[in-house]
Amino acid sequence: MIDGPANEPVVPPAVAASIERWKQALLDLSKRNRALNFRGFRVSTITVVDEQPPEVLRRLYVDRESMGFRPAAPARVVAAPAHDIASEEHRDFAPYAREALPAQHTDRWLQTAVSADDLAKSLRRIDDLARSSLEEQGVNTLFLALGMLHYTEPDRPGESFAAPLVLLPVRLVRAAARSAFEIIAADDDVAVNLSLGEYLRKLWAIELPQWSEGDGELDLQQLFVQVAERIRGRDGWRLTNEIVLGLFSFEKLVMFKDLEASAAAIGNHALVQQLVTRQGATPSGLGLPTEVQHARLDEVIPPERSAHLVPADGSQLRALLAVARGHSLVVEGPPGTGKSQTITNLVAQALGAGKSVLFVAEKRAALDVVHARLESAGMGELCLALHSPDANRREVFEGMRAALDASAEPSTARAVAGPRLPGVRASLSAYTDAIHRVRAPQQASVFEALGRLATVADAPLLPWQGGVDAIDAAAI
Repeated sequence: MIDGPANEPVVPPAVAASIERWKQALLDLSKRNRALNFRGFRVSTITVVDEQPPEVLRRLYVDRESMGFRPAAPARVVAAPAHDIASEEHRDFAPYAREALPAQHTDRWLQTAVSADDLAKSLRRIDDLARSSLEEQGVNTLFLALGMLHYTEPDRPGESFAAPLVLLPVRLVRAAARSAFEIIAADDDVAVNLSLGEYLRKLWAIELPQWSEGDGELDLQQLFVQVAERIRGRDGWRLTNEIVLGLFSFEKLVMFKDLEASAAAIGNHALVQQLVTRQGATPSGLGLPTEVQHARLDEVIPPERSAHLVPADGSQLRALLAVARGHSLVVEGPPGTGKSQTITNLVAQALGAGKSVLFVAEKRAALDVVHARLESAGMGELCLALHSPDANRREVFEGMRAALDASAEPSTARAVAGPRLPGVRASLSAYTDAIHRVRAPQQASVFEALGRLATVADAPLLPWQGGVDAIDAAAI
């Protein structure tokens, strides 16, 4: 492989082309992307009015306090969807002095433009949708959008679009089923809208300011000032103080950023190249190697050294053996064929070899099944359940502490049964070999003979005078 700049290996052209296709498939800069063309929904979106985004961020994220929702007074109720609320409620951002703010901008209430009944209905609906996302995929999709960038495009005259500027991951909580919902910051980082940043950079050559914590807190007002300066003079462009609670999904864009930042490392990975070129040690590329297909499992997987937690048949054991020998493979099969059991054993096998394992899946249910099996086997302390709805920094740190403090001593049951395992397995293997050994003069195994006998169990008995030794294949 030819080296590139600074001795960095050049990614093969076919692999580089595939990575570029993957990136484009992940990057959605169209107006279908809600993070670039925000449209509120009457029930699943709540617009906060007459508030200052920097003060809301300060209370929720910096001070880690909760906030409640205040319905509009009857005379102020707005019946339109969030994106159609009167423009006077969406004031353009302007710098301010915090000490001069009215009390309503620094209290613990978020003012809305809907009635109490509609507010309660929307909060219940949003909470249901957010919980479903967490339970099914382990992904938080509930965000509080702070600030909205309104912009136009030359090829679409007369149209205006809106994109959230900053997104704060949040959760809805309440003390009891009949209590009012409050909002708290989730234990994730607040961030500038990644989709908006890519859109502005690629299509308008506008770089959003780098935003990081300084002096213990985030200066959202300074960020707004810098963004307003960079869009100054563009017809139809404005930055408003809009705050919206809604559902957003950014997983694909995060993957795009990973591909963009680590294209060389990913493209030069042997497994990625194998997936792209379909070339490998076997005709299928990711099948069982020849030496694994013909291996005598009883000899190459000694029971006293096995780390398997759940039963495994021959095909599953061969998959485990292939991985133990450093091969990559794809395991396929319909539901109920033991894929999750095989994954459980793979994880245990790797841990037994002193390795760490990252197990990922599209559906949270698949993660839960394997995690539950590992926990039931007493290996819960070695697992970090990052897919859990309750997973946060504190939970991760506690999980790491538990893993470091976990005892490395083998279980008593293992210590007692371990010495007996080779003998038990040898006995079972000898029995299997015996019933499958072809025997003279019938030239059939006991297993085969019993199978044939079962097929004629209802046939009439015939007399035989020649003795047992005279029975051969021809006589039968």
